[in-house]
Amino acid sequence: MKDKKIITSCQYKEQPGWFTLVNKLWRKTYPLGTKSVLTKESLMDAAKKATGLNDFGTDFWEEPLEVMLKSIQEEAQLHPIGQFITRQRLINLLSVRLRAEHYFKKHPEILEQEIYLIPLLTDAIILHLYFLRALARKVLFRIPLSKQPLHNTLVQGFS
Repeated sequence: MKDKKIITSCQYKEQPGWFTLVNKLWRKTYPLGTKSVLTKESLMDAAKKATGLNDFGTDFWEEPLEVMLKSIQEEAQLHPIGQFITRQRLINLLSVRLRAEHYFKKHPEILEQEIYLIPLLTDAIILHLYFLRALARKVLFRIPLSKQPLHNTLVQGFS
């Protein structure tokens, strides 16, 4: 039986040789126009082309998308493969939005449907949240049940 390789957190930047080589070669072809473009306009155009649809609906989502794209470009430090994967995922999400808007217009009754919560699921979520709150109160911060400001409780809990 093969030994399992254990990867620690300090090894997160280590990549297989072939992966590093592909990224280096891809970077060298950027002057030829092979860099994955992550702009709102290019992503929207690609989603429109992929679906044949062009109505994204209301624009409430555009500003958060621009903020996310700026963060990806300035902070994420994606290698070429990461940029490509990110671009494809965002195009897919925008395509889903286009299709949803198309079907909402084609079948407006969809939006009139009531959404029923499954009691078992909500009970599980409530139980999970209660457990996390109790764990945080007892183990991490020793938070009492009173309505004291959190910062006072934290200071008292560690003194």
